Amino acid sequence: MINSSLIRQMMAAAMLAAPLALSAQKTTPDTTRRSSPGDPTAKPPAADSSRQTASVPARPAGDSPASNTAPSATSSAIRSEDTAVHFQSDVATPAGLDAAHSARPEYPKDLAEAHIAGSVRARFVVDTAGRAEMGSLKILAVSVDVSRLPPVTGVIADTAANTRQITDASKRLFTQAVQNALPKMHFFAATVGDRHVRQLVEEQFNFTAR
Repeated sequence: MINSSLIRQMMAAAMLAAPLALSAQKTTPDTTRRSSPGDPTAKPPAADSSRQTASVPARPAGDSPASNTAPSATSSAIRSEDTAVHFQSDVATPAGLDAAHSARPEYPKDLAEAHIAGSVRARFVVDTAGRAEMGSLKILAVSVDVSRLPPVTGVIADTAANTRQITDASKRLFTQAVQNALPKMHFFAATVGDRHVRQLVEEQFNFTAR
């Protein structure tokens, strides 16, 4: 059984996260034209998510974060002079998560205790140093699974309306977890020839209930 106070606490925290979640969804301009790879304002073509979307597991609540000290993206053989934004189809080596040196989103403690699972799919630019450009972040989709949520006790009844409220609150908390972690994450920068380049990527962050 799960006490109603835990749900209320979770929903209150999610309401505080709401401005962050809303701002993340307004960062990518709505444009339909597709121009040259060097045009940072162009909107990418419809993506094959199985090819372009990577999956990143969340860090369990309470676990120590991974070291965020990563090797420099530049070397004597690789230059980082390109400022254009590229798509995956434009690069020789696409950007990818440097799992050994990268932080991961932390599973919100209240959601983990309530066995609420979910995922967040995000689109953003990885720069030539292997960092996410937060100004480019757009949250594409957030899913929540409350099928393992224990019965609620106390003043909050286990109704469809409250399930919707819990789902909405969970979406905001999962989104906030990704937004908090992304500036600390490290990626391998994309390359074209002997240059590191900026690339627009999609990542799916999974929060799996234990």
